[in-house]
Amino acid sequence: NSYLYWTDWGDNPKIERSLLDGSARRTVVGTDLGFPNGLALDYGARRLYWADALRDRIETSDLHGKNRVHLVPEATHPFGLTQYGDHIYWTDWYKKSVERADKTTGKDRIVIRTDLDGVMEIRAVAAGRQAGWTPCAVNNGGCSHLCLFQQQTYDCTCPDVPDDRPCSTEPSVRVPNRKTGPDSSKDPSDYDEETEES
Repeated sequence: NSYLYWTDWGDNPKIERSLLDGSARRTVVGTDLGFPNGLALDYGARRLYWADALRDRIETSDLHGKNRVHLVPEATHPFGLTQYGDHIYWTDWYKKSVERADKTTGKDRIVIRTDLDGVMEIRAVAAGRQAGWTPCAVNNGGCSHLCLFQQQTYDCTCPDVPDDRPCSTEPSVRVPNRKTGPDSSKDPSDYDEETEES
């Protein structure tokens, strides 16, 4: 959906998001959090999931922080979390395990594996997980280094630390945005900021 999401433990724990270039930063969830970890996005259902290692629970909300639900309210010490298919998977530091539950109800919990010491993170990887097209997918958008997609356009940027290669913020060739094919309605770039606030 053209956004970068992250968690912040800090003095005021929160979940935030911004466009890929760091602009349009805003708090998505900013109340009743302890140590939010393991942030996962369900692109199809347009939901966020996170584990809270201080409050010992797993929660979910829509992508704007609304419709928040304590999905697994009695997790012992969840840390890493991912979502795949109809389930969420998380690491539990207390049980030294990986567990699974239904992503909608939090029910049907099972332990997948035990005897795992200090597992920090878990990730499910699938080719179709982030469907959609961006201009950055074609020759890196013509950018020499970083191509940052922003809903309907993109910017070329240079890394903070030089790598001894010339860097330009102008693309060598500007790639037009396109939405074609039978799944174009599912393109993450279709997300309209105006519909977000309604």
